Amino acid sequence: MTYNLMTNQQNVTLKSGKSYRMRFDFRMLAEAENAYATQYGRRVDVPVFVGELGSGSSVAIAIGAYSALVSGGLKLNWELFWNEIFTFANYDALREAVVAGLAGMFPEPESVNEDDEKN
Repeated sequence: MTYNLMTNQQNVTLKSGKSYRMRFDFRMLAEAENAYATQYGRRVDVPVFVGELGSGSSVAIAIGAYSALVSGGLKLNWELFWNEIFTFANYDALREAVVAGLAGMFPEPESVNEDDEKN
């Protein structure tokens, strides 16, 4: 089974009416790993991050949104993000963008031909 990671972008519009580009690529994944270490003192690799996101972890959603915004080119620090962007009013929009963006990075695995499996 092989995966071909794909870069994609999502635009998110916050309650304030401001729109931001979120980019989902390897930089975003590296930013997510770094944010876990910097903000929470945890080493979290990409599969664990994706699993936490899938379980609905607010921390994973915050880290995913922050990382995608930074990867999209927004000059942002954690305090500004936490205080002004990751608010209750913006939560659903950010969560939906992160889930859609990450889902777009990991397409369905290529199916294996039955003849290949026998060899």
